[in-house]
Amino acid sequence: MAQRRLYTDEQRIEAVTLAQAAGIPEASKRLGIPQGTIKRWVAQARGSTYGDQTGAEALKAMTEE
Repeated sequence: MAQRRLYTDEQRIEAVTLAQAAGIPEASKRLGIPQGTIKRWVAQARGSTYGDQTGAEALKAMTEE
């Protein structure tokens, strides 16, 4: 079984920021983080999985998980 990797809040924020600027595939390639992980973080930052929260609130909630 693969070991689950833990990412810091700074890594998550960097990945989301880069993905929004350069795209998820490019962020994944540059940072060595799986595309699916970055895609989930971007969706959470946009608030799509946190209901009515703003992107900033969703990103904060995401980093508290």
